[in-house]
Amino acid sequence: MPLPHLENRDDITLPDQLIRHVNALDTLMKGVVATREAAIDSEGFRLLSAIGREQVEATHSDLIHFDTTIYAEQLVTFMGGRRGGGAGHLNWTKLGDRAAKMFHTAPTTNFL
Repeated sequence: MPLPHLENRDDITLPDQLIRHVNALDTLMKGVVATREAAIDSEGFRLLSAIGREQVEATHSDLIHFDTTIYAEQLVTFMGGRRGGGAGHLNWTKLGDRAAKMFHTAPTTNFL
């Protein structure tokens, strides 16, 4: 049986409506006993996740764009590459010195 409040994706156009639907599904999920019920409810969460992703993509369509090619080219240039046509010898110390300014403490190794 489909979830009645998720039958029409066009009804969920505002973020507060999306949150309301997530909360409603969360309440339904707390009462789940059978596997089939969990599958139906998880399908609702999948649909809401897709709707949320579409809303975010529509909002940030041209505001934030990270071009990895441009970033890599600028990084190679910063590190002393591109002289003579190739990457050649890159100054990794220069990059490390610049990055070190962003960190005030050494990273922890408790993940090992």
